Amino acid sequence: MKKGFTLLEMSIVVVIIGFIFAIITTGQKLVNNAKNNRLIMDLGEVVDYYNIFKVAYDDPPGDYENANFQFGGTNGNGNGFVDGSEDDHFFTHMELADIAPDYGYTNEYKFPSRPDSILVAASNGSSTSNRMPTSTNYLVAYGQSDSSSGWLVRTTDAYKIDKKLDDGRATAGKIAGFDAGTGNYSGSDTNCIDGDAYNVGNTENGGCTLIINIDQLKF
Repeated sequence: MKKGFTLLEMSIVVVIIGFIFAIITTGQKLVNNAKNNRLIMDLGEVVDYYNIFKVAYDDPPGDYENANFQFGGTNGNGNGFVDGSEDDHFFTHMELADIAPDYGYTNEYKFPSRPDSILVAASNGSSTSNRMPTSTNYLVAYGQSDSSSGWLVRTTDAYKIDKKLDDGRATAGKIAGFDAGTGNYSGSDTNCIDGDAYNVGNTENGGCTLIINIDQLKF
């Protein structure tokens, strides 16, 4: 007659399964944290290039009014904001001035750690008036290079990045979030935001795109 498992044997199996699950879960968290840290490093590089350019030329890249004379770029209007079509030359100005590497892009930057994600420049906060001050230059980080509707990171990761670099608040501060799927900046974009906070309980439906106040964020 065949004997079944004893209670001790079953307990050992349960412990082993739990141990394996813990290893897998911990490994996933470590990989995810490493990706977030790499994303922060990529963002920090762009912020550094931006600040170096402003110190060297007294204007933000894209907006520099003597770009053609200095390095063969397209002149901006020199009003201090990356407005109008100047966002098309934001990264190009930094490349032509030998401040940033030649990424081969004009109005967008592809994160080295996430080649399917992009960073674009904008200014004045006019379309994000409840997220960014109206007199600032900012960056918008999207999650898909072929669409402005892709979220960059899961909502929980958006919160962690915001908390690490800023204040962890979703609708204020130097970093804010919104739901790229709806393009909604108003705070009712529940995939990313719940009230004024990141909707960290949302683990299934999309995530957040990040808006970065490049004039204030420091690394």
